[in-house]
Amino acid sequence: MVAPEVGGPIKPIIMVSTDSTSQGFRFIDNCQLVVSKDYFVSVAESDVSDRSGFFRLGWNSAVGTAVEDVWYGGTYVYPPSTAHIVVCRSESTMDGPAGTGIQTAYVNYLDNNYIERSTTVTLNGTEVDLVATDIYRVNSFRALTVGTAGAAVGDITLHTSSAAAPVYRAISAGYTRARSAIYTVPFGQTLFITDVTAGVGANQKTAARFTLKANYDPIVGSTLDFFFPFWEQVIVDQGYTQHFPVPIKLPEKTDIKMSCYTNQSSGVIIQSAMRGWEES
Repeated sequence: MVAPEVGGPIKPIIMVSTDSTSQGFRFIDNCQLVVSKDYFVSVAESDVSDRSGFFRLGWNSAVGTAVEDVWYGGTYVYPPSTAHIVVCRSESTMDGPAGTGIQTAYVNYLDNNYIERSTTVTLNGTEVDLVATDIYRVNSFRALTVGTAGAAVGDITLHTSSAAAPVYRAISAGYTRARSAIYTVPFGQTLFITDVTAGVGANQKTAARFTLKANYDPIVGSTLDFFFPFWEQVIVDQGYTQHFPVPIKLPEKTDIKMSCYTNQSSGVIIQSAMRGWEES
């Protein structure tokens, strides 16, 4: 190994062992420093190039005996390729430039080629057209600036037109980000899911069945026109975390979501999260 010139950039070499720990070497002013750390800490600290942490939250406040996805509510419907998301709506006039709620929001999205892009939107309290008109998949929708309320005053939703439905992402009143356990892997990326968390709470002895699914079959090695299950768990009035010793590997352009149903007629609160990393 050749050390960089004095004053040059620090270039780590990370070696990962089978128990997910890592050992690395840094050159600082021609002096070698040996460090040992967990691989995922190295990813978080940007020591491993072309890797980024992955985390998604999901929430649904009214699940019953019918299967719903863990998001704003109901079964998520993906936008058709010919109808891009172009409108942002707010149910409160307080969500706007001079309001107490969310004033501007950030949208991380994929275009028709699944290339990752982003845009910002200035809310106006009612309905506003987005500057970006090539939004095919939304992976993140969150507050960028807020007023004194510190969160959305009304529900803020994304649509393909001025019609109230279907909703493609939503920041619920009182929150600052869309809670959607729904994601699409961008072009040129591979997703590795290492952990999922799920929880249910309502009446005593409320059971919920969670299913992590994707439109991809690892045996066939191709995307599907339906969803294929990767993990399932029944939970009764509690939270549960599943760690995958061998991460779930999903390629570019794969749609992923968490779904759930319960043994109660309606009104069950459920939540879930997915964690891992992406690499190119």
